[in-house]
Amino acid sequence: HPRMSELYSKSVNTMRLVTVRSLKDGKIHLMPSILRTGANGSFVDNTSQGGIAVGFDLETGQLHQYGFHKPQFGLRTEIHPDSGIRLSEFYIPFIKEAEEKAMFFHSMLKDIHSIGWDIAIGSNGPIFIEGNDNWEINGPQVGNCGLKKEFEEFFYD
Repeated sequence: HPRMSELYSKSVNTMRLVTVRSLKDGKIHLMPSILRTGANGSFVDNTSQGGIAVGFDLETGQLHQYGFHKPQFGLRTEIHPDSGIRLSEFYIPFIKEAEEKAMFFHSMLKDIHSIGWDIAIGSNGPIFIEGNDNWEINGPQVGNCGLKKEFEEFFYD
């Protein structure tokens, strides 16, 4: 998607959108998630390679104020170092479509409790790359200031 490329054009920038089947009601819910974007010349969006992880509002797709790097790459930023875009002014295109599809796909996988979906955004909507049952909680926790409330709500019966 052109807007995603404006944020950073040298990598495919992906969402790690997390869905969980609640142990309380059995329904699929969204967990706080992150957008991963490349930075500093990297061709990948992984934070281990210098990329940035930033949380976003699940309703609007608006990025949070701060994005986070691994310590050796600078820790925290409000502005993408390459594009100069203020993170909090960026909205992920097709956010609702991505969320609806992720929840639908998860509903077909009855035995998997939680999935971290890697999703790119193309010109015509979300492109699902993969679903991970071991979705590395550290990214969503950092990008969203912890997940204690969500764990209590969805993970405990």
